[in-house]
Amino acid sequence: MRMYSNSYGDHIIASINYTLKGNQDAFHPPSLLFVADDGVSISVDQSMIAVDNKNSRWVFKGSVSWKSNKKIFAVVDLNADGKVSGGEPRFLPSLTSLIRSDWQKTLVVFAEVGCSCLGSKGLCQATENFNISLVNNETGDTLWGGEDHVFVLDNQCSFTAILGQTLPLPRIPTDIKSLGVRLANDASIQVIPLHAPFGNQGPQGPQGPRGLPGERGDVGPQGRAGPKGDRGFRGVAGDEGIPGPKGDRGYNGVAGPAGIQGPLGPRGPAGEPGITPKEIEDILKRLKALESKMNHSHGL
Repeated sequence: MRMYSNSYGDHIIASINYTLKGNQDAFHPPSLLFVADDGVSISVDQSMIAVDNKNSRWVFKGSVSWKSNKKIFAVVDLNADGKVSGGEPRFLPSLTSLIRSDWQKTLVVFAEVGCSCLGSKGLCQATENFNISLVNNETGDTLWGGEDHVFVLDNQCSFTAILGQTLPLPRIPTDIKSLGVRLANDASIQVIPLHAPFGNQGPQGPQGPRGLPGERGDVGPQGRAGPKGDRGFRGVAGDEGIPGPKGDRGYNGVAGPAGIQGPLGPRGPAGEPGITPKEIEDILKRLKALESKMNHSHGL
């Protein structure tokens, strides 16, 4: 969102052209809050603001007016609690001006934008990335761009950009009231009007003192683990280790199958002479006679 303001009597009127990116609730548009730089809420007539949902994006376009000479900023009340909360987009009502250095080469543009440092009590710095282009205020057609720029903003949320350094500029029409500067980032799209400065450009002022360093931020959450890497090359074989102690004797193994019968061995020496059949017959007769005698003595 971006606004430019003009004073009419005791009223200030500002124009709005702001698109809120992201998947938004198509049935419940967020409201706008207006707060002075001292933190006090300002009553603002928002009846001239048209709110429309295009492609899941809320678009605020029109004008607002209020009775105050204070510097104010607008807040998109995303959580609908009627209060200014951290993380909600904030925007300044102020003018944008350009300095013509060379219509065929570059444009120097000064602008005040919304940034996270708005409303901060202490010294603040914020890095903002914008894709900048020139558009027709009436039709929204892009006349030039876009060109990427990165700014480090302080509590004033203002910057000076040199357009046309990477992308050649077309011839700019004399009536710059029909032109707008389109600032786009991941969160929003702002279209801010151009206003030519009065008089010639003065000499560049001296560089201001360096600001105090900000407080160190909290450690962010641990990132997700990356994909598994490729398998590395096989390492070189190490030195041979020292032999370990001798182990215990193992269990006896199962007996193997019988081997093949060997060849016939050599003949052995002759044995002792055996008993002849005649001698065997005599022995049997003596045993029989002895048996008969024993039976007779027992009366059998």
